[in-house]
Amino acid sequence: MKVLALVCFSGALTAIAMASEADRDQNAEAFFENRVRPLLARHCQECHGSEKQESGLAVTSRAAVLKGGFGGPAVVPGDTDESLLIEAVRYDGLEMPPTGRLAADEVAIFEQWVRDGAVWPESAATGVALGDQEAIFAAAADHWAFQPVTKPPVPAVQQRHLVRNEVDAFVVARQEAAGLAPLGRADPRTLIRRLSVDLTGLPPTAAETASFVAAYQAGPHADVEPRAMSRQQRVATVRHRDRVYAELVERLLASPRYGERWARHWLDVARYADTRDFLAAGQDRRYPFAWTYRDWVIAAFNRDLPYDEFVRLQLAADAYRDDPQAADLAALGLLTVGPRFINKTDEQIADRIDVVGRGFLGLTISCARCHDHKYDPIPTADYYGLYGVFASCEEPEELPVIAGREPAAELLAAYERPARRGSPRSVTTAKNSASGPRPSCGPGSATTSSATTR
Repeated sequence: MKVLALVCFSGALTAIAMASEADRDQNAEAFFENRVRPLLARHCQECHGSEKQESGLAVTSRAAVLKGGFGGPAVVPGDTDESLLIEAVRYDGLEMPPTGRLAADEVAIFEQWVRDGAVWPESAATGVALGDQEAIFAAAADHWAFQPVTKPPVPAVQQRHLVRNEVDAFVVARQEAAGLAPLGRADPRTLIRRLSVDLTGLPPTAAETASFVAAYQAGPHADVEPRAMSRQQRVATVRHRDRVYAELVERLLASPRYGERWARHWLDVARYADTRDFLAAGQDRRYPFAWTYRDWVIAAFNRDLPYDEFVRLQLAADAYRDDPQAADLAALGLLTVGPRFINKTDEQIADRIDVVGRGFLGLTISCARCHDHKYDPIPTADYYGLYGVFASCEEPEELPVIAGREPAAELLAAYERPARRGSPRSVTTAKNSASGPRPSCGPGSATTSSATTR
């Protein structure tokens, strides 16, 4: 028994020692990530980073600082007096950074890091260098954001009575994994308010609420107390309420307010505005027919336009519609209801590349305008390949007239008023001016259509 007790005691000490060592390593890594790495990035890597290594020194990994530059190792783990990095930040012979001495507490952080062994987490040491497109492409091959969409298996759950559809299964599975229990059913007044605000952005009227509550509470067994219901009666009641609830969902989805609410989110992505950017004094800043694009987006949500078609039409509606007065030509407003940059074509194209990259890809493609992207697989060559596509587009002299989109009389009157400098301006002139959504872009396209309409 004593031997067994000694063995157990020894094992416990070993476990404690291993745990302490693990905690120590974890604390050292946290210290590096939270205290040391920001200092390196802020004060050192501009001159000793992945792109430039003055004096042959890079401070991008543990191996790099141990190797050092022309003067020898920058860091000797555990020895601050022999570490050139410490000598430099102390301004003791070497003086770095050259822009001025670090604060005393910042120097102390470097000193503690070196004394503790210059811990540099492996994940950070082996990370992809900024701008290394070959390495970035290799890393992107396995990155979740660049994987094709797949249909995952529906998880099995214990509380199967809570699952009405496949989405419920995923929600319940996460709740069970987290040890959470769902709340009880919401009352009908809460249900209609939640649905109305979520789908249309508007609260239900008193009459709508009363109607829904009455329909929800009615049913084949409305006169039976819930506790006195048989199993068949409870099932029938649940089915009735589900049907009433589904009818409310369909009614709200069919409401024009649904498209108005959710189109606002996309119009933010599309940087929609009714006015142009800087213009000379006396010029009208309004896009006279920008609203045609706004209304097209609203209608796209209301008619449940498939997303792939939603994308294609905003990029090249004229390539997909033969009718020169097709309503879908208004989709081209994505590209042209934007800043004009005092008619600087290169800036206009850069803006269109940016809105397409951010909106459809979730990538800041514009970073590659001046250099290979630092984080994403977008080389400068690809950026200018896309630039060439947009540069090949031409805005037509005569903008199309979309049938059935007659503007209000006051809008027509506003654009028929004489211009401030004394020359009359007709609706036709306004329609043909550079003031609304116009081109779609495709490789080699010479002439493109407009979405500016009346």
